[in-house]
Amino acid sequence: MTTMTLHKRIRREDYALLDEAYRSSEEVQTMFTTTLDEYGQKLYEEGRCEILWAMADRGYNMTGIDAATPAEILAHHQAAWTRCKCERVARFGAHYAQIIRDHLPDCIIGAYMCPWTLDEFDGALTRIFAQDYDLLAPVIDIFTPLIYVKKSGRTAAWGRQALEAARAFVPAHRLVQLILDALDFPDSLLETAASPIPSHGLQMFGAADILRDPEQAAIFAAALEQMQAG
Repeated sequence: MTTMTLHKRIRREDYALLDEAYRSSEEVQTMFTTTLDEYGQKLYEEGRCEILWAMADRGYNMTGIDAATPAEILAHHQAAWTRCKCERVARFGAHYAQIIRDHLPDCIIGAYMCPWTLDEFDGALTRIFAQDYDLLAPVIDIFTPLIYVKKSGRTAAWGRQALEAARAFVPAHRLVQLILDALDFPDSLLETAASPIPSHGLQMFGAADILRDPEQAAIFAAALEQMQAG
């Protein structure tokens, strides 16, 4: 980004916001002689992500990318822009995961994920959704891709395929737990249960009616037992 000190770009209405991050006059003097990217890194290292996000939301360039238009960013800085977005999402996850762990140290923390693999749709998992498994893995214990077959125009085998493909990009020390859709019952569930790489537990969106029906509930239970046995 253009090396421009923060005090040359600061807006009057943001003084209170910055004062929330830096209270002492000595710290304020330091802040006013640093670059925006250095300031953002300092906030991140100090765990003051809420200030960092507020600055970005107010239009400050916290990306390190020196470009005048969105088209220029996409044409010349696509990789850096994707990385910036993924890091911001990961910082968001880290911030709130820490809040949870401060109150519930043993809590298992999960994240719902776009179900695409790394190369689908020209890398849209990171390029569009800004979800990077490696960046999220330090703070997320279990990842849950949304396997909604009919809504996504896929086949019933999608859940099994997702579990098998996940080995290539989900960090080995992290778990995968699929969420299926009741609209796809029972085919999607049965295909998922047949995967040689089992889902670590299972969620199903809209499962209430299935579980109220004894015959369908028995199919559901048998599929879970099959996954647990695997």
